[in-house]
Amino acid sequence: MCLGLLEAALHPARNMSEDLRLLLHMPESREDYEGVTTLEGLLDRTIIGHRPLTVRGGFVLNSQGFRTHEYEQRKTPGTHRVCLLGDSFAYDCSGIPQAQFWPVLLEQELNDWRPETVELLNLSMPAVGPAFYQLAWQLAGSTLDADAVIVAFFVGNDFSPQRPVADGPSWLVRTSLLARLVRNVSRVLLAELEVAGELEAPVVTDGKGGYELEGWAETWAKRPPTMSAEELRLIESRRSWIFDDLFQAGFKGVFRRTALILKALADDVASSGASLFVIVIPDRLQIEEQDRQALLQSLGKDAASFDWERPQRELGLFFEREGIVWLDLLPAFRAAGEGAKLYGEGDTHWSPEGSRLAADLIRDALRARPESLGL
Repeated sequence: MCLGLLEAALHPARNMSEDLRLLLHMPESREDYEGVTTLEGLLDRTIIGHRPLTVRGGFVLNSQGFRTHEYEQRKTPGTHRVCLLGDSFAYDCSGIPQAQFWPVLLEQELNDWRPETVELLNLSMPAVGPAFYQLAWQLAGSTLDADAVIVAFFVGNDFSPQRPVADGPSWLVRTSLLARLVRNVSRVLLAELEVAGELEAPVVTDGKGGYELEGWAETWAKRPPTMSAEELRLIESRRSWIFDDLFQAGFKGVFRRTALILKALADDVASSGASLFVIVIPDRLQIEEQDRQALLQSLGKDAASFDWERPQRELGLFFEREGIVWLDLLPAFRAAGEGAKLYGEGDTHWSPEGSRLAADLIRDALRARPESLGL
């Protein structure tokens, strides 16, 4: 009976505590955005919730609840404004310090290149997908007089629904908040909270956030691996369906649904007069040969059963058909993969080296096609 009462209590309690909300998150799930008509309502559907001016991963969220600097609704004359939409790769890459984070580096490099001020507003959130990107643009980005929109599409997570097969989390974890809490406390989120707790959060009194806590870079450098090798393999196994020929028909179905959302987003951006540029972020499995071999061994499958380029190939055909400008990071990341540490230890996200490479590749692509920035 006690367990039942605790289970019942977790449902209302999860919306009252930011940390509890994180610890009850199941990355394999997707929120339903039906009926969302406000930015506050949209952000409240994410794992972070609508929490302006609170600390997440060493950063004080701004007054809107985004992990970006404060900004005015109307841009300053002479400013070129760019909105970034994405998931955790664009949100924080596992809390990477701002000085090493690719959107920050990209903004700096674009300002070094252009005579006018380039302002990059990061409207990303962790554990979201294209449906969120479209709504975030409609409810926030479209009101900001943006000249360009960059969408960071991560192939490992952004096909929706995320997984059409049934070997994800156990039935108990999917249906019970208590079981999910026990699982997550023992995993990466606890480590993240412990690291973040090493710094004293500031008291925000002026209504302004959008900055990194002093000392976060040193704290982040001392953090433990994000997850164990076994946990990393489990996540990669769950994501591998998009490459597996066994699920090719299922992939085609979810690809069509994802493409419809991306097409609607492209139409929305075009109707506002802004330019759209899509970055396709590869999955770690596509880069790390050691990870692929470990996956094949654990599944008892042959490499011939997997098509490691399928997502990018299908996306490329779609983007070309729709006239959407895009950048495939896969070739350059593969070329740099040997001898480079592009991913964090026990992490599906980029390391500082991977973040730097991404910023440079995106900068070069935008400079080669300035119309992608609305120039």
